[in-house]
Amino acid sequence: MEKVVKRPGAEHAGRGHDGRGHEGPGTEPWEGAFQFSDPSGSQLELREFTVRSLEASQVTVERCAVGRVRGSTVELEQSAGVGVLGRDVTLRQSAGGIVAGGKVTLDHGAAQWIFGGLVQAKQVFAITVIAARVEGQVKCLFDARGAFAFGAGAALMTALLRLLLRR
Repeated sequence: MEKVVKRPGAEHAGRGHDGRGHEGPGTEPWEGAFQFSDPSGSQLELREFTVRSLEASQVTVERCAVGRVRGSTVELEQSAGVGVLGRDVTLRQSAGGIVAGGKVTLDHGAAQWIFGGLVQAKQVFAITVIAARVEGQVKCLFDARGAFAFGAGAALMTALLRLLLRR
């Protein structure tokens, strides 16, 4: 079974969607967003959508905002994902909150956390990278020494605040 969604305006639960962000006071950021889940062995391809959750064997996303993406092969191009998980993950000109996979390839992108067995990067900015092997150009906010200093400073401040608040 193959499911391919390529155009904005597709009908879902009786509502059309134009792929643009949601505006206005009191609206939830993911209100009206879609949720797709396909059986294993299927393919999901999206362009210009706002999606809460994607799960398929092979996922290709272009110019979309995605909450959670999970699949064996995941590709994001000019998109943003909060959580991206897959065996083979590729981000091109995209951003991710948490990006994890056996092989993670990033090209001109950014991520808060990158976890992977092999991380291949070209002009990537990340806060933290945890990987067995890293190849390419990654600019991290914390190196090992900086992460240790930040952790020690945070622990010291927490201990001092606890002591002051007990009185």
